[in-house]
Amino acid sequence: MEADRMLIDHTADSDRCIVFENASIRVGINVDCGAHIYELVDMRSGSDILYRDPAGSRDYRVGAWYELFPNAGPACQFQGRQFSRHGDLQHQRWRLLRASLCGHTAELSFAGRSREIPVLVTRHMQIGPAGRIRVRESLSNESSLDLRYLWGHHITFGENMMEGSARVELPDIDFTAELDAAPDAPYPPSARGRANRFPSKDGATVDLTRFDQLPYSAMLFADLSDDAHYTVSSPTLGLTVRAEWDPHAFGSLWMWTTTHGTTVDSDLVACALEPQSSAVPALADACAAGTAPKLAPHARRTAWLNLEVAHDTRS
Repeated sequence: MEADRMLIDHTADSDRCIVFENASIRVGINVDCGAHIYELVDMRSGSDILYRDPAGSRDYRVGAWYELFPNAGPACQFQGRQFSRHGDLQHQRWRLLRASLCGHTAELSFAGRSREIPVLVTRHMQIGPAGRIRVRESLSNESSLDLRYLWGHHITFGENMMEGSARVELPDIDFTAELDAAPDAPYPPSARGRANRFPSKDGATVDLTRFDQLPYSAMLFADLSDDAHYTVSSPTLGLTVRAEWDPHAFGSLWMWTTTHGTTVDSDLVACALEPQSSAVPALADACAAGTAPKLAPHARRTAWLNLEVAHDTRS
């Protein structure tokens, strides 16, 4: 441990957690509960960029940044198996394979197994200076069967990144709303369009890349090309968060938002921008639609994701 960077192994919510802190960011990971990244704090402002769930890093309702596998949406049944909501990997005990400091960078490696299908998931993280996080992952089929799955990252931004003139910048893609739109959704069911000019209930358009409008909730799905990235900017904090990822592994993007004052969750303020393997949210439905990836017997699949927290140099 050195004064300008720390790697701490400690207990939180009765679980083993790893915290890395340098002059730019602090990252907290619950190893015993899905390797859940439960905090990502910008050290200059002292603000947690992710949603800080009041229930903690284990018994969370919304969570911060966690892995979805082998299902990504509602619970379902497929080929005689029951798949839990968002998949079971998020709640499994992972193993910490490596935790070390290499110069100004933390090197962290984890492994976790799903109990719903026989797949080993490994994650290697590099957390470096200037707020950069590199994630390299793999899926390994430990069986002699073809396995269908959904895989994604539930990256949930909190109120700190949704204040004032905060906004999301997205690739030039069309999103589709869920068939059963929430009561506070500002659009009709199954509406389709760009997120910044999405068809609204009154026949006009609504900008779903901003959060300073009337209370609303939204759930949108999009397929991507090779342009897999987004940014979330907060002029209030002088921060921009940019995420980019492997479009071959995560070829879709989900956007879930709820703002202050909605009828269902009036106090919940969060925006999840989720790289996903399919734009169809339940494994059984994705298989029926032909959009669920397949992992061949004893095959291995890799993926990458990068996230960077940058300061506005003018602030």
